[in-house]
Amino acid sequence: MGQVNLASLILSRETKAEALALAIPGATGALDGTVPQITYGELRKRVASLQRGLARLGLRPGDRVVMLAPISIDFFALALALLGAGQVLVFLDGRLDRRRLLRVLQAAQPQCVVSVHQALRFWPLLPTLWNTRRIVTDRDPGGFGTTSLASLLVAQTRSGESDEPQVVLQPEEKSALLSFTSGTTGRPKGADRTHGILLAQHLALKAHAPDRSGEIDMPCFPAVVLHNLACGIGTVLPPIDLRHPGAADASRVLTAIQRFGVTSMSGAPAYMNLLCDQILQSSHKPSAVRRLYIGGAPVSRRLARRLMQAFPGANAEAVYGSTEAEPMASVSLAELSDTEGEGYLIGREAPVADITLVELPEQAPPLPADGLASFRVPQGESGEVLVRGPHVNKHYVGDEDAVRRYKVRDPDGSLWHRTGDLARRDSQGRLWLTGRQPDRFLHR
Repeated sequence: MGQVNLASLILSRETKAEALALAIPGATGALDGTVPQITYGELRKRVASLQRGLARLGLRPGDRVVMLAPISIDFFALALALLGAGQVLVFLDGRLDRRRLLRVLQAAQPQCVVSVHQALRFWPLLPTLWNTRRIVTDRDPGGFGTTSLASLLVAQTRSGESDEPQVVLQPEEKSALLSFTSGTTGRPKGADRTHGILLAQHLALKAHAPDRSGEIDMPCFPAVVLHNLACGIGTVLPPIDLRHPGAADASRVLTAIQRFGVTSMSGAPAYMNLLCDQILQSSHKPSAVRRLYIGGAPVSRRLARRLMQAFPGANAEAVYGSTEAEPMASVSLAELSDTEGEGYLIGREAPVADITLVELPEQAPPLPADGLASFRVPQGESGEVLVRGPHVNKHYVGDEDAVRRYKVRDPDGSLWHRTGDLARRDSQGRLWLTGRQPDRFLHR
């Protein structure tokens, strides 16, 4: 296996130092004053400083670090410093309640937790945190038993330390990022994105939407920021609570789009619907937006038509994917809006994705020599969506039951991911979502 690290594309690239890396106009008072933002040159210096502080704190490659802090410039600088140094980022769904949070901490077994003082002040009462390093992001000094993020911003170098950001290349199969879901249908699952898979997902997204010089992207999904930084483009996060995009103040979002000259956007249907309401009620349309991507939930024909009205100059697509496999399929909003049929049209597979539709029991049996051939559904019928490819995650942390439930090993050695979605394939090879799998299993 090769040695890789996505951080090398960000910290070693030739992006102009003065180019915008990240802006967060959602910070307090941002639209009325100074917007927190950072250039690529400043970001590299910040990462190098944080890496020196983390090394002095005693963190080592392979240590797991749970990121529970609010979104900020330093949140992403710290995430990049950790990724570059070979630590494992652990991200949690914002909807986790206290019970699920404790389950996640038990499954992740972190060596460090990053959060606000309010959340960490009771660490002596949580045995899971007794042997972890604890970093607070909103207090200096950090307080008893914690270290402040500000104290990690080490400006002066010691003998043997570098004043440049460091990248520790890792084996492709080593964990890079663990993403825990909310676990609403069971206990939280920690999708393990290895260094190889994280890089493959970045390359798959880049192939799907090649970056352009001078691009300013506004994603609703925080994980996209790492992809954008690896592309060398600017990112402006929308001024909303990213955990609840469907409750956004659309007027503030449109103000930020105009202020920063946003050229591409992505978000979930509920969020995009709010923007449509605001735009179509006004006389101003964000003409600078050239690319639009909608994902995270099915897109209706009505919403597709409204989005094309609101963003008439944009190349707009609905993208089907998940934490475990992004992207899987896509369709233009023009095709989606003009096509009638049962279910939600999600289009054709991404070049990197191999998708098949099957009927399998809840616990998939060992596959015969011909693999999934005997389980595939006939043309036009609905079956569960299974996907494989270099960008598909293969493991869940601390949850072998989830591995057995959602992963199917083919006799050729490849691994299929079970999405739980039902879909059919039409005569043109396009996929249509028709429901969810959990209550429909074939018992053989």
